[in-house]
Amino acid sequence: KASDVAGASARLDALRRLAAARPREAELRLEFAKGSVILTICLAEAGDLAGASARLDALRILAAAHPSESELRLQYAQGSVNLISALGDACDISGASSRLDALRDVATAHLSEVELRRLYASGGVNLISYLAQAGDLAGASGRLNALSDLATAHPSDADLRLRHAQGCFNLIVYLAEAHDVAEVSRRLDALNDLAAKHPTETDLRLELAKGSFHLIVGLVKMGDIDRALERLHALGGLAAAHATEPELWMTIGLAACVLLYVYRRVGAQEKATTLMLAYQPFLAHKSTRDRLPQMMPEDARSLMNWIDGLKGDG
Repeated sequence: KASDVAGASARLDALRRLAAARPREAELRLEFAKGSVILTICLAEAGDLAGASARLDALRILAAAHPSESELRLQYAQGSVNLISALGDACDISGASSRLDALRDVATAHLSEVELRRLYASGGVNLISYLAQAGDLAGASGRLNALSDLATAHPSDADLRLRHAQGCFNLIVYLAEAHDVAEVSRRLDALNDLAAKHPTETDLRLELAKGSFHLIVGLVKMGDIDRALERLHALGGLAAAHATEPELWMTIGLAACVLLYVYRRVGAQEKATTLMLAYQPFLAHKSTRDRLPQMMPEDARSLMNWIDGLKGDG
């Protein structure tokens, strides 16, 4: 409610005055910073993006005035990520970009503070989606390249690699919709190399599988079934070495369902049977069968019945 936000603003202002009157009490500044982050969210949810921006600016100034208090910078970073999302949701891509750049500058100035650059990376992942959704694929690609550079500069930080992979997936979704198969393939190949170098980081493989799924769907929409099948086979090879990762298996099972759906429509019974036999463990996986109705609400039941019929024929 507007009255609640106004009351919270008044209380935060009172806390700010108290903290200013007692400059030796760092705890008061930290409480003010935490309250500012919460109020920024409330203002953004109420549609007052200007008010949210003003609160974040005040927090940035406070953090700059007390450089020895790293927790203030951390609160500013968290508030920045929140505001980037709110601005992106409001289609203010320029404002979101400016906020990310400001956060990047703070993180760069304090390289020893790991969480700052992780929050910057999280904001970058979100901004990639907003840029791509707005049709600025070149801008989104540039932001992804920045995430890649950041992860490369800090090879011991698995969190940064994951953020890079998530950003890559976000961009791939929109590249696939734009039928830019060459760029999607290039990004997937880079992601595949990254996942191969870090085999213990399971989430990297999942982002690779999800991106491959979107490419497969895009290729099917373009009528390029052969290349879609090639990508599916590459995924199958990936999963063979990681049999205990259910989300990976589900993603492959759903991708196989997409191709089987096409074969069913065109009456390619022999190709469908061959595909079904090759991917039967993925198709039979519980997570695949649970998720398929969400992906194909009108066709899931009949498709699975048809696939089960192929099993009998095989």
